[in-house]
Amino acid sequence: MSRRQFNRLIAGSLLSLVMPAAGRAEESVPKTDRISLPPDHRVFDSPSGRFRLEISTDDHWKTRRATGELRDQKNPAAPCWRQTLPQTQGPRHVLVTDQGLVLMIDSWINSPSPHALVLLGIDGEQRASYSIDAVIAILGVARRSVTEHARLGIWLSAAPALSADGSSVVLASSGRKLILKLANGSLTVADQSQN
Repeated sequence: MSRRQFNRLIAGSLLSLVMPAAGRAEESVPKTDRISLPPDHRVFDSPSGRFRLEISTDDHWKTRRATGELRDQKNPAAPCWRQTLPQTQGPRHVLVTDQGLVLMIDSWINSPSPHALVLLGIDGEQRASYSIDAVIAILGVARRSVTEHARLGIWLSAAPALSADGSSVVLASSGRKLILKLANGSLTVADQSQN
């Protein structure tokens, strides 16, 4: 056997040892990234059940647009409003009040949103809108602090809560509390900065 034949034999043997391992490694790598899509249809009721917001997609999230429809259950035949929502794949969190106001928080996709808070009136008109940057500026804390304390999405530390009198929503983030007044959509910090 010549040296050249010997080298080919060794190279072929080594290649056959390496190829199955490489083939197995490729099988364990996912072929596509998976994104968790929201259900095609979601329902949110006000505390008394009088108002119901339904969020849906017409194309199984191919366009990533969501449609919202608010109905007064006392007169369900005609919706209070129906419109395309600003959030990508609809909002992540929703709160519907007994007065027919709708607060939508963040986009379904877990990324900084220009629609971190959107408040709609019973007529579907936008009463307030805040980006994540505006929320962080009002909080008066470092972006890193917001991320470290986040438990629900990228900035909320706890579920939003309607005040006892129903006039505002309390939003916890980074060890602080924000108050969103439903009457005018103003957003303020309810506690003193701990910095």
